Amino acid sequence: VCTFSVQSGAERRQVPFI
Repeated sequence: VCTFSVQSGAERRQVPFI
């Protein structure tokens, strides 16, 4: 399981990538 940061508009969040 890897985690990468995703930029959605003006919001930054970490999405778990399996």
